[in-house]
Amino acid sequence: MPNSLLSSQEITDFQNAVNDHFETFKSSITIHKTPKKIVTLIEGEDQTLGYNTQPLKESIEYVPQNETFPAIIQYDPKGAVENIIDIQGNIMNQVVKIKVKQDARDYMMSDKIEKVTFDDKSFKIISHDILRSYQGLKYYNFYLELVT
Repeated sequence: MPNSLLSSQEITDFQNAVNDHFETFKSSITIHKTPKKIVTLIEGEDQTLGYNTQPLKESIEYVPQNETFPAIIQYDPKGAVENIIDIQGNIMNQVVKIKVKQDARDYMMSDKIEKVTFDDKSFKIISHDILRSYQGLKYYNFYLELVT
């Protein structure tokens, strides 16, 4: 008894078509994580215990963390956004749906995301990752809100 109504060749052809669709319509998005804080202690003059001691000075540097990934961007998601349970809060600005591959999803889920930028605009994530499986091929949708 077969596990699927489709043959393995048909499943492979379907997955290739989905990948071709992604490659055709993809755009670059940049995902910005919270900057990494690096504290460096700077020594003053010669530190002799008890004599002419000056406090150590500290230098704080924030190193941006961001990476660019391909994604399909849909500016006017079809369907009522209010019906999607994964979206948090009240939505006042423009909502955008992005479809990303596993590597971008993992990057977004690994740490706090400050913003997602593309088309010279900044967006914040307002949903959790939403898995879309195409006969075993995984893509993830996220809903974003325009930051003004």
